[in-house]
Amino acid sequence: MPPDWHELWAFLIAFLAALILGVFFFCYCWDPQDYARRKLNQPLGSLDATWKFNDNWATNATAAGALLSGLFSATTAKAFLGENAEALTALATVGGAIALLLVAAAPIVVLATKSYKGSDGSRGDAFTVGGVLLGAVLVLAAAAGQLWVVAYTASELDLGSAGWLVWVGFAVGITILGTYSFRSLKDLLERGTEEKTTEPAAEIEAAKLIVKAIEAAEKQAPEQQEETFLELHRTIDAQEDRAGERYRQRHRSALL
Repeated sequence: MPPDWHELWAFLIAFLAALILGVFFFCYCWDPQDYARRKLNQPLGSLDATWKFNDNWATNATAAGALLSGLFSATTAKAFLGENAEALTALATVGGAIALLLVAAAPIVVLATKSYKGSDGSRGDAFTVGGVLLGAVLVLAAAAGQLWVVAYTASELDLGSAGWLVWVGFAVGITILGTYSFRSLKDLLERGTEEKTTEPAAEIEAAKLIVKAIEAAEKQAPEQQEETFLELHRTIDAQEDRAGERYRQRHRSALL
């Protein structure tokens, strides 16, 4: 029995559905921050320089589908697929390959749509709203299509009256994928369009305090100068503690 290749249309259907949902999300489901505008080429200038689409988004969104596809493609699982083992494993393998191609294309699209122009006309280097959303559409198509192929493969198992649980699992998986995508993309776009604030380096602030303390000490009696420098030392220590606390509390990606 040949594989039911028509089940692979699930990837195209998932892509079109994700594209429509992506347009709706762009128009209504997030709020540009500060002076940003709701436009596709809006730079996400406040994202960390180390942020990577593939590491922080694509891997998480497709992990479950990849795991299940590997399970049904494993040699030890073929014994449970009966006479259709070769056809079903071929379908799961091709489905996994298509998903892999879509996931591999997503970060390339995100990088290709980066903005290299700063808000003041200078040269910049930032991801864009449209690029991230298009990459997300590709990843969602890969994940949803892979989940469908896996669910179809599982439904061919002889599970008796419990066969309906496969489609319940599929529905739960799609729900989790949709919830994760909505929350993470909303956080990503809004955090990326926040106005980037530059805080003075702790060393610069400490140097300014030292200069002020020296100037003040020159006008004081010798017995007061020691107390002035002790107070300066306590102030610098407190400032270093605050700088360390800001580092520990810096924004983390909601996608992790």
